[in-house]
Amino acid sequence: MFKQIKSFALVTVSVALIAALLLGSVVPAKAEPQKVVKVGLHGCYTGALANTGVPGGNGLKDAIGYANKRGGVNGVKFEFVWEETGGLIPRAITTHKRFKEAGVMVEVSIIAHAVEAISRSLQRDETPLFLATGYTEEMVTRPIPWVFTSEPAIFDHAALEVKWFRDQWGGERPPRIGALGYNDRLYWDYLEGIKWACKKYDVEFVGHEVVPMFGVIDTSTEWLRLAGKKPDAIQTVMCGSTQVVGWKDAHRLEIMKRGITLFDCGYCMTASLPAIGARDAEGLYFAIWVAYAEELIDTCPFTKLVYEQREKHRGIPQDKLMSEAYVYGWVVMKLLSEGVRLAIEKEGIENLSGHTIRDGLASLEDFDMEGAMPPVTMSDVKPWYASGLIMYEVREGKHHPVSEWIEFPGYYKMLHLYK
Repeated sequence: MFKQIKSFALVTVSVALIAALLLGSVVPAKAEPQKVVKVGLHGCYTGALANTGVPGGNGLKDAIGYANKRGGVNGVKFEFVWEETGGLIPRAITTHKRFKEAGVMVEVSIIAHAVEAISRSLQRDETPLFLATGYTEEMVTRPIPWVFTSEPAIFDHAALEVKWFRDQWGGERPPRIGALGYNDRLYWDYLEGIKWACKKYDVEFVGHEVVPMFGVIDTSTEWLRLAGKKPDAIQTVMCGSTQVVGWKDAHRLEIMKRGITLFDCGYCMTASLPAIGARDAEGLYFAIWVAYAEELIDTCPFTKLVYEQREKHRGIPQDKLMSEAYVYGWVVMKLLSEGVRLAIEKEGIENLSGHTIRDGLASLEDFDMEGAMPPVTMSDVKPWYASGLIMYEVREGKHHPVSEWIEFPGYYKMLHLYK
């Protein structure tokens, strides 16, 4: 009986296999899985830089969702992946390792010193990264760049502000400029750019002060010591909690009432304004690489879209202050989408990778940013996307443009770093 059962079972299995084969010959083959580009954010949702990190992360997430709803790029979708770093270097190193294991093709950060620490790893692992600030020499990876920044370097940003102030100066003598900032590579580069521009544009440099990057509770001594040198303007680099403390102290000490014009480099400024308070930042100038003020909506289709999408996703009315950090995520996705499109056009979807996307980004030529900034061209010797800045002034708690686009006055160092 058991022999009969065994024989019957073998016949049954054979019939089932034959049926499966026959069905397989007439049922269409399953489509290949859709290609997904994972975008990894080095998050700063907590810590001293969260004022900027939160809207920055929200902007990138919302922009990825918007791109996917529109079909992605040639059917290729994007996936938002993030790790919390708090702006700390050890966490950035760990985050990059985790992203590599997770198959992340592109990374995004707002922290320059952390990107310096992982630039060689980005090169080794062939992972391009977008950075919200400017280049530093430690980010250079030869023979080709893997970091793409908003502007060439903060040297040039500082020089542009010096030149703009000199052009507005109506006094008979050369103006006098000082600097104040936190202990970070960006500030030291900014300071070097100020000194270079002062010599070039006939401006007297009166000195500088430095405060800690984290944990600052008072900056009075530094402000008063610098103000005592009788500058006509003071240029600063601060961010997050230090920026809030610094500008509240400047207001309390009535620095601007002494006839001193105050500038900030612009990074984090509008992200910090709600915490600083409208009154305490009134009259402050800063330059930034994107047209994102409310009054530019009618002339900048891209800016209008970002305001509309922020209201849709975050419930923030269009008449409320926009953060440059939120816009940054949208700029990244617009540029990244074009980089992916160019990579697909040249190499095909099946060969889409961090390297081919990097090559696509380095091939952008006169790419239309719909008013957010001048058309973008990037290459292996120009790995930044802004060719100039807009000067803004804080009035009643909002940023108001007081200039057209101003081109960088000389590319102090960056223009030759990849040649």
